[in-house]
Amino acid sequence: MTSLPQPLPRFIPTLTQIVDNPNRLAHQPETDPAALFSSIWLQIEPILKRRIAEEVTKMIRTALTEKGAEIENLLHDEMRLFAQQAVLDAMPKKGNE
Repeated sequence: MTSLPQPLPRFIPTLTQIVDNPNRLAHQPETDPAALFSSIWLQIEPILKRRIAEEVTKMIRTALTEKGAEIENLLHDEMRLFAQQAVLDAMPKKGNE
């Protein structure tokens, strides 16, 4: 069973802020683009995964809500017909009195 997705932080730094932030680069002396990308990706990936999970959850809820309403309407109509037929069956027939 999965837990509910966590809300996003109020402030998410932009890629430029991450790359240009001297404090982040101070402890990462690499200037290799692949290493820099890897470092940035490690920070972004959890947010991406959480957002994907949130969007999938929304899609599933929407689909289930729509399908539930459709089923409710079909069953409502079906039960209405059954109730009407039960009333007709319970009424005495003319000529059989």
